[in-house]
Amino acid sequence: MISLAIRSVAAPLSASIRRAPVDPHRSSFALQFKRMMASGISGLMKATDFEVRHRTLLHMVIVGLAFLTYVVAPDDIVWLSVKDTPHYHLLERSLFALATLLIGVAAGICTWARAYPESDFSGPSAAIACDGPYRYVRHPRYLGTLLYAVGLGSLAPLPGFVVLVAGDALLVFRLIRRWDALEDAASSAADQPRAPRLLPSLQPFCPAKGLAPDWKKAFRQESGKWGLFVSMIVFTILLIDRVADILVLASLLLWLVLNLPSFTRSQKHP
Repeated sequence: MISLAIRSVAAPLSASIRRAPVDPHRSSFALQFKRMMASGISGLMKATDFEVRHRTLLHMVIVGLAFLTYVVAPDDIVWLSVKDTPHYHLLERSLFALATLLIGVAAGICTWARAYPESDFSGPSAAIACDGPYRYVRHPRYLGTLLYAVGLGSLAPLPGFVVLVAGDALLVFRLIRRWDALEDAASSAADQPRAPRLLPSLQPFCPAKGLAPDWKKAFRQESGKWGLFVSMIVFTILLIDRVADILVLASLLLWLVLNLPSFTRSQKHP
């Protein structure tokens, strides 16, 4: 009886609620608020002009912070993982060999991408990159950056590895969002099929424009990665920290000498 009485009272009440007119002003305000929140969140996830201009400097800051964690964690992540195993030398050499491979692949991808012009959205009409690796992946340099971060992180302690990989991943994600926003706003971008952002395709997504690669410039700009690749090969064979420190420092100095003039210029595109 009680349940029947409750249902008899609730039924007309729920029906009246369903029949109640919706205030169009309230509905419009709610829709505008949702759009404003979505736009704000999307804007926060895109790189700023400062990040675009100083992305190389920001990457170097992330690397520096990662290796400063040696103050609180004295063992690199590889040694920390293998030091208590019976065949630690073999495992250590194997993991550093894998890291060396990642750095070599990253250097190759970034050099290939540097040899061809990036997409340019600064003019009245957008010029979408369709040569070299840009035919297969939309952001080859950022793919190389992520692989490089993982390989380089093998030399850092566990907290440094997390700082390096997570920091570079966040920076790359924000730069990609900025780049995609520019590409979406370009009228000519919609006329061409888009390659995947970071996972390369086996088939080209656009016909090549026939631009000649500038390999000299590409190897100069990526000389630091190639220097670290050679350093990692030597270190993986010898497993002597002092040798690795000297070679890495030499690689950094070589990169600075070769790229100091261009490093001081502003970068216009993400």
